Amino acid sequence: MKNNLQAAMNFQDFNQPPTIVIAIIVQPSQVKYTNQTDKNISISAILAILVITGITLGRFFRYRKRKKECQQQALEVIREIEALNKIPKETTDREKQLSLQRKKQIETLEKIWNKTP
Repeated sequence: MKNNLQAAMNFQDFNQPPTIVIAIIVQPSQVKYTNQTDKNISISAILAILVITGITLGRFFRYRKRKKECQQQALEVIREIEALNKIPKETTDREKQLSLQRKKQIETLEKIWNKTP
């Protein structure tokens, strides 16, 4: 106790106000926690970027696929229209051939009827 009193008296002899030192000691668990939050933030940012990129690429590929499907459907429609346009021409050609055949048949029948008295 005497040593403490003497130290206190010596301290008072200098006429300086007592100073208080406050030190913040960071424990290793807290350091790990802050590092973990930084890692969690960076992992979250990477995942968010990947999700956004995935959604964007998915929509782009879906757009390209639908565009190709639309082009194929348009080609099919054009082919069907062309096929339908050819049908009347074929029928008129057939009708012409049938009408020629009928005329020939009629002529032969007339000849047969005319030959027989």
